Amino acid sequence: MIRHFTEDNRLLAVIIILAAILRLWSLNWGEPPQIAYADELYHVEQSVGVFYDPHRIFHEPYTPLFHRAVSIAMLPVFALNHSEGKEKWERPAAWHFYLGRVLSALFDLFAIVVTFLLAQKLFNSRKVAITATLIHTLCFECIRHSHYMTPDTLSVLMSSLTLLLLYKLWDDSDKLSLLALAGIAAGLAVAAKFNNVLLLLSAVYVILFSVNQNPFVNRFKSLMFFLGIFAVSLMISFPAFGVFLKEVVFANKSAASGAAFKLSCEGGPFAIFLHNYPIPHEELSFRSIWSAMGILPVLLGITGAVYLVRKDFRKFTPLVVYAVLTIVPAAKLNIIRYAMPAFPLFAIFGAFIVVKAMSSIKKPAAIFFVALLFSPPLIRAVQLDFLLSHKDSRVIAGEWMRKNIEKGSVVALYTGHMWANPDVYGYGYRFIDIPLVLYEREGLSEDRAKPLDYYRKAGVEYVAVNSYTMNHHLNSVSRRYFPETVSSFEKFYKELADNAQLIFYYEKNNFTKPGPSIKIYRLN
Repeated sequence: MIRHFTEDNRLLAVIIILAAILRLWSLNWGEPPQIAYADELYHVEQSVGVFYDPHRIFHEPYTPLFHRAVSIAMLPVFALNHSEGKEKWERPAAWHFYLGRVLSALFDLFAIVVTFLLAQKLFNSRKVAITATLIHTLCFECIRHSHYMTPDTLSVLMSSLTLLLLYKLWDDSDKLSLLALAGIAAGLAVAAKFNNVLLLLSAVYVILFSVNQNPFVNRFKSLMFFLGIFAVSLMISFPAFGVFLKEVVFANKSAASGAAFKLSCEGGPFAIFLHNYPIPHEELSFRSIWSAMGILPVLLGITGAVYLVRKDFRKFTPLVVYAVLTIVPAAKLNIIRYAMPAFPLFAIFGAFIVVKAMSSIKKPAAIFFVALLFSPPLIRAVQLDFLLSHKDSRVIAGEWMRKNIEKGSVVALYTGHMWANPDVYGYGYRFIDIPLVLYEREGLSEDRAKPLDYYRKAGVEYVAVNSYTMNHHLNSVSRRYFPETVSSFEKFYKELADNAQLIFYYEKNNFTKPGPSIKIYRLN
């Protein structure tokens, strides 16, 4: 039965259709631009910005490949409306966000196809390739980020494509056309996300130490050719890369520190050297790998990695090293989406173990094993799409405020994280900031919460808080690295609960209420 299905292209088509449904459903969640994912507004601004300031292409320090892809997709609309002024393009519209989300989903769909091809190349087994494709299809973190306008799915696509092209060189590392394509893909991968610079380690290994028996000097020439194509590809797709590195190495201390912080955050592996504490997103760290892929797929991936390195150290070591060096810095920073390029490899390693196990167990046990492997992530994916099809808590809280709180009222909220607040911008309220932990400026007093009397004296009438930011203030990472900040917010939240009137409370759940839990207090 397994052989019948795995030899039929219809099964692969069904998996791709399932992947498309899970990724493209409910992309219109929220009410952009007010209600969106944390970084989506930035990505829209960078993508749209080149239409009224093309010079930005040469000074953009972050994920330019994704932004240019979005800009190209927007180009027909811009061409039809070129006479509209700069102000039109400076104000994001909902369709900008939806278009970016569609591209994120499509990039991950293409990455799934590349996972199939890479698995087939590594094992020459359609069973392993189909199984790896299904594991990737049901990877929750990939599905979740396909619903956001984010460069991470493009990063996964380009890194996987680079590895596929490199391993096509495994038997013939002197083939110039493949070397050129691999160099181009590697340059695009680094332009998509800095952490993909780790691909150069795999490239050096594959080109110099593959099974090719050509003289070493020829393989060294092949490596130089690859690196030259890589450099050209990177500079064309990321014109500001040289400017950025110049800031890191030669700029004054303040500018270099800021550039190094970006490099460590977005560069993944650089975090080991440049960043000495994680960003306090409690959902992340090593244990969140379980949440990102599922416990069983992760365990199977680890088992497969160990088995394959022992079986063929030469061939699989660069893949395992790349996966580990991608995951460890992401866990150090506490941002697991930076580990996403390693997930297709986990899917492939795990698929090898699944196929190996299925060949030695009876049919009832095999059916149970498959159900145990694929049912939990499928349920979570369907749950996410169902959840995002409901009205967001920030929309509901904003509607309530506009109905019950007069225009001109002074509201204290987290202006540094406007995306997490009730949808009340542009409706006539005045805002005073509740501070955030400024992660790159550890220990500064302005990061700490001010007493409630400070807000009363400033004329604040209402205070709006949300669970997203409260968790950042009080989670275990903040407690370890920012103890004084945590202590100040513990006092502030307690004082708020004891001395202000709670007039609105909307609590999120994981089924019908997306967004953060939101509380609104009236100061007496």
